[in-house]
Order: sequence, then C-alpha cells, then structure tokens
Amino acid sequence: MEDKVPINIDYLKERIASLNIKKSALALAIGVDRHTLRRWLNGSIRTIRRDNLKLLAKELQCSVEMLMADSYANEGLTSQGLRDASSLMAKGNLLRLLESTNDWTLLETLNRSVINANTPPAEACRLLNDIAIACWRQNKLEEAERSARLAISLSRENKVLDMELDGLVNLGTTYILREDFESGLDFLEEAIHLSEEHEEFDILGTALSNTGRCWWEYGDLAKALDFTNQAIEINQKHTPQIYLRRARIYRSKAQILTVLNQLVEAEDYLSQSLDMAHLGQTELAMELYHFYKSDILARQGNIEAAIESYELGRSGLERLKTGDELVLYEMGARVFRLASRFEDSHRILQQGRVAFPEYSKSAYGCLYLEECRLFRDEGSNDRARNSFAKAIHLWQSIEAEGWLIRARQEFPDF
Repeated sequence: MEDKVPINIDYLKERIASLNIKKSALALAIGVDRHTLRRWLNGSIRTIRRDNLKLLAKELQCSVEMLMADSYANEGLTSQGLRDASSLMAKGNLLRLLESTNDWTLLETLNRSVINANTPPAEACRLLNDIAIACWRQNKLEEAERSARLAISLSRENKVLDMELDGLVNLGTTYILREDFESGLDFLEEAIHLSEEHEEFDILGTALSNTGRCWWEYGDLAKALDFTNQAIEINQKHTPQIYLRRARIYRSKAQILTVLNQLVEAEDYLSQSLDMAHLGQTELAMELYHFYKSDILARQGNIEAAIESYELGRSGLERLKTGDELVLYEMGARVFRLASRFEDSHRILQQGRVAFPEYSKSAYGCLYLEECRLFRDEGSNDRARNSFAKAIHLWQSIEAEGWLIRARQEFPDF
C-alpha cells in the first residue's frame, strides 16, 4: 500500500504563483503527469505520495510540512491551537532553551510540528531559521539551506529584518560546512554589513564569530583571531547575558591561541569560557572545557594532569551522550602521544575515524597531521610521510593555505 498524505492545496497554489513556475515544468521536474498536478491544484486529488511530496518541496523551496494539510501534519491540533503553539515557540525562543542540550533532532521536530501555511510571517521566519540551525548542526545541509533560503525570502517579502539577517548567517554557515568557503563568507559579510548598519548586535556577534570559524577552517589563524576578537567585543558590550554563546566564543579563541602556542593567554580565555558555562548552567560546555584544557596542559608538558583532564571530558560526554567532535580525538591523540603512550594515541585516532567517517576536510587534515607526528615519534618515517601526504591533499582540495604553510614549516623535509 502506497504511503500517501493529504496535500495543502492553498499553499501549493501560493508557492507556484510566488515562484512563477510553469506547471508543465514543475510536473516534469517531479516526474508526474501534468494532469496529476492539475488535479492536485483543483482539489480532485487531495493526497500525494511521500516521495512526490519531498520532490515537490525541493522544487518549491519549502519544507515538506508546509505542503502537508494541517489535519495530517499536526494531528490533534485545531487551527487556532496550531497558531498559538507556533507563536509561543517563536516568541519563547526555543533555540536558546534547547541548544544547551545539543538535542538538535528534538529542536527540528518541535519546530516542524507547528509551522504551516497559516503561521504569521514573522513567527514562520523564526521557526524556519531554528530549523536551519538544527539541520546544519545535524549535517543535514540540503535541508538547512532550503529552510534558510525560505526564511530569507519570507523575511524580505514581509520586511522582517532581524529574521533576514539570521537567515543570511544560517545560509553562510551552511556553505562553510559544505566547504564552499567563498560563498559562505559572502553571505556572512552581507549579514555583518546589514547588522552593523541597523545595529542588530545580537546577530552581528554571531556573524563575526562564524566568520572567525570559517577562517579557522582555512587555517588563516590571524584572521580567525581578528574576527573572534570582534565577536567577543560585541558580545561583552551588547549581549553579556547570552552565556552559552560567550562560552563558545571564548573557547574558540582559546583554541586559536593554543595552536599559536600562546598558552598562558589561551588558559585565561578557556577559564573565562568555563565561567560562562557555569553562569549559563551548561553541562556540555563544562565538559568540553576539560578537552581543551588537556591540550594546553599537554603542550605545557604537564602530561599527568593532561591525561586526567582528557579522561574527565571523555567520561562527561559519555554521560551526556552528546557533544562529540572530531577535534576532541585529535586532542586526545596528542595528549597520549606526548605521554609516549603510542598505542593509546593510535586507538584514539582510529576511534575518531570510526565515529566521524564523514567530516570537514580541514579537521581531517589536522587529524592526519597528528598521525604524522605520531609515526615520526615512533620512528616510522615512511608512514609519517604517508599521513603527511593525506593531510596536504585534503587541505589543497579546499585551498586551506594557512594549514598548508604551517604543516610545511613543521615538516620541511616532507
């Protein structure tokens, strides 16, 4: 039996009209007969197969939920109840309530459950932007782009500036995660310019911070540090109570300073990130502190304390069952390599590859360079050269000149 759902005919008509799409071209794009599309539009067919619904949503640049009839997509809610629920979720800023839990699937599901064609534009924009964030956090980049673009389009149509800026930041971040850095920086630059012009400081701080992370991916640590410093200044001055964001930005600066071997200053900013985590009562940020602290301690030669800090962080993430990142495995491998516990270092590197079979080429390049150091310390120069070559290949593919330069300076003979 085919899995069919009711279709929102009014919204379907509205999207076709607003995008000025020819009905024959739309039918061809989703692989249905034009007579079928006509029957959907005139109401003689009121259901649609789920696979066709997904194709239709893609062509119409909207979410699947927006194309579903309210009676199905939000079973149990009246139209008024649906409007009330979406309003409460948008005005209550669900993102800030849930982001500390790192449960992005829950955030996406809750927002999708209430958004529909009758949601007021400003509230729909907020929900769409929250969906975009939840999707790119889960590496669902096509869905993130679709929601961000829809939020931008709807914001511009209804002159909701702050939601347009949020959409630009989300779209830029999505492109960065795709490693299309040039496009990502373009969208973030537009967001920064408009935010400064209209004094939207909350969004400005986020746009600056994400731009800093983009330059980190490139390996341009000077630019990464510059934009991170600007983000810190904006957040301290205009949004001091957003503790989770400040914890994240301070941690980013500590990471940059650690790689630059400015360890005393890195330790100071990492301590500030922990202070913000406590103020925001954010367990995840508290546990991540231990990983970044272990990296600093290992580089300072305090190996025993570094291992203890790493183990604290690892047990904390296992307890929370969230927050894992590839960079944490790179840090762990370095801690145990500097402790001359080479087998443990290899084990952690392998665990990272298993946990994150697909990840950014920039981060994987750093992982392979750490493996190169490990083989070098073991005296396996051929294997070290092989890992070095893998890192170089990954960074060349995304033109990460900063990482390429640093790697060649560290291994001039390779």
